[in-house]
Amino acid sequence: MLGFVAFTLAVTIGIAQDRFEGRRHATLDEANTIGTGWLRTGLAGTLGKPIAGLIEEYARARLAYLVAANPDAATGALAHANTLQNEIWQRTLPLLPAMPAPLASELVSSLNDMFDAELVQRYSMESRVPTETMLGLLLGAALAVGALGYQMGLAGRRQLVLALLLLFMVSGAMAMIIDFNQPSTGFIHVNPAPLEWTIEGFAPSPPR
Repeated sequence: MLGFVAFTLAVTIGIAQDRFEGRRHATLDEANTIGTGWLRTGLAGTLGKPIAGLIEEYARARLAYLVAANPDAATGALAHANTLQNEIWQRTLPLLPAMPAPLASELVSSLNDMFDAELVQRYSMESRVPTETMLGLLLGAALAVGALGYQMGLAGRRQLVLALLLLFMVSGAMAMIIDFNQPSTGFIHVNPAPLEWTIEGFAPSPPR
């Protein structure tokens, strides 16, 4: 039974770690696509500067979503980012007919990638370890600990130190899994450095 608990713990931690790595990669990809979209607004010349300013604001909204400390803050940042997406697109459409077709295509492609990356990041933040796996782990751990206590009772002697060590390790592993499952409110957070570096790399742009 303890072997089964150990196996389930390993599988569950692996799933949680994969979710965390997915958030890390999504953060890096989104930062890259935002930076590319910002640079390609230069293809529209001076007319692209207002769009670049919107993208800068969009990047800050995405950073606010990533570092939000509670669901309400995340929801507000997400709504602001979605509003900016619509505004960026509406500002871009009138510029396309006057641009050479290859340049217009590159600008549209970079903006599409930037908006798609937002969805990927949001999905990665919402991904959790399946509830059924967590319940199976909890049930298995409870049964294993109960069987261990029963066995100690039959043997007529206690292994207090070993029992406490086992409980500490299992509880610690489960606490880590739960923390991985709370990307916004837990202690283990995705490093927002890629988005911060992208924002730092923005050159000053004129006010809109």
